[in-house]
Amino acid sequence: MQQQTVVVVPADALSNGFPVGTEVWFDATYKPPHSKRGSWRGLTWVARSAAKASWFISLSRLTRDRDPGLSVYIVLWIAALTWVFGWLAAHQGATKTVLDWILLAGTVYRLQDMVCATADDALRLTDRFEDPIEDPNWRTPIVILPFNVVQTVLVFAIAYVAFLSSADFDVPTKMPTNWWEWLYLSWLNLPPLGSNGPALGSRAGQALTMAEASVAFLLVVLALGAFVSGREKQG
Repeated sequence: MQQQTVVVVPADALSNGFPVGTEVWFDATYKPPHSKRGSWRGLTWVARSAAKASWFISLSRLTRDRDPGLSVYIVLWIAALTWVFGWLAAHQGATKTVLDWILLAGTVYRLQDMVCATADDALRLTDRFEDPIEDPNWRTPIVILPFNVVQTVLVFAIAYVAFLSSADFDVPTKMPTNWWEWLYLSWLNLPPLGSNGPALGSRAGQALTMAEASVAFLLVVLALGAFVSGREKQG
């Protein structure tokens, strides 16, 4: 025998087509059929947890709404990453100091902040969106995408300077010797559809190249997805 529950639609609620006071019967034991979407729950949980953890420590998302301060925040980070890159390039090959490792940690923080913030804008992973339908800042991801690309180039230029040596470059490719060549190397390895940069023979170099292309692809896809979705919702 099916277990049934009766619900009387209250006067102060949306009746969804039922007259107020109507008795609506439904099967309380009914369970929807299994959906294949359940197989993605683990990945969704990981993404949501990462976004929430990033939001907790993110200076760019301390407020619920975008404000002009975000522009200042991004410009300051571009300036900071440029300085870190110049510092490490000037001390290329020197033994890493505590200051160098602190600067590298700050660079990694900024990279995850960009990725998680962009993913949050596109997938609504955290609760910072009070109204997911009417988002007044749906243009933001596409507007800041060029600046995120610039920061990605700087972040990986810093990584190349910090972790690669002459042994990582296949002959006849030579190791960069100045800041411009390191920056150019990072830019060549940026395109998401395939690297045009020199072949890096070591696993460290190959891993950095793969990471840069993956991050660039992810940022572009998520930003475009958030923009298109927001435009459709705005009509």
